[in-house]
Amino acid sequence: MPAHHYKPIDILGWLSLALLTIAISRYSNIDLTVSSWFYDASTSSFPLKDTFLFSRVFHDGTRKISTGLWLLCCFFTWRSRRTEAFFGWIFVVITALLAVTINGWFKHHSMHSCPWSLTEFGGSADYFRAFESLPAIPGPGRCLPSGHAAVGFMWIPLIYACALWRPQYLRKALLIIVPFALFCGGIQVARGAHFVTHVMWTAVICGLTTSLSFHAYQYRAYVGTALSHIGKRLHAETVR
Repeated sequence: MPAHHYKPIDILGWLSLALLTIAISRYSNIDLTVSSWFYDASTSSFPLKDTFLFSRVFHDGTRKISTGLWLLCCFFTWRSRRTEAFFGWIFVVITALLAVTINGWFKHHSMHSCPWSLTEFGGSADYFRAFESLPAIPGPGRCLPSGHAAVGFMWIPLIYACALWRPQYLRKALLIIVPFALFCGGIQVARGAHFVTHVMWTAVICGLTTSLSFHAYQYRAYVGTALSHIGKRLHAETVR
């Protein structure tokens, strides 16, 4: 059982990121400005959208890497089933899958369309900001949060697992996972598939899902340990 017990102050960090994301969407033009960097007005398209490098290598490649790594984590979970490491691996496997599922649910029910579908970028759908009323032509929707960014942010649970079970690997996990997640999100921004805030929402959803799961586990573990100690003391007193 891990000796550390972390207070849930990180939840405030994820909620702060959510508020920042809302503020950027509602009160700035960062989304439109950044996406315009990758848009070619002369062809009314995003040139990187269907290139082999961005579409096949970066987009498909990172998805396959994450899928393979998740399956590898499943193998490590099974292999460590009789050791303490099992709890860390099972946390990563289940929470990563949960984060991707919840992120996908929000994306499936979203009314926001992708940049490449908007009139500002050669499409036919109307652009609207976070929590604004629906425009006359919202378009196909299903584009917020970013689905592919979750390929990277789904590994936030590994950061939390390292913090609790293997703190010596925490720094390495941060240095690998954060850039990888940002890269996965950046790919889709460059291709015209998502706005910056779409990627930020993915980070919020995956981060909050992980944080709540992490502290729920800690609470369960703490109560279990406390009850165990109480049981042992009662047993010792009964023996006396």
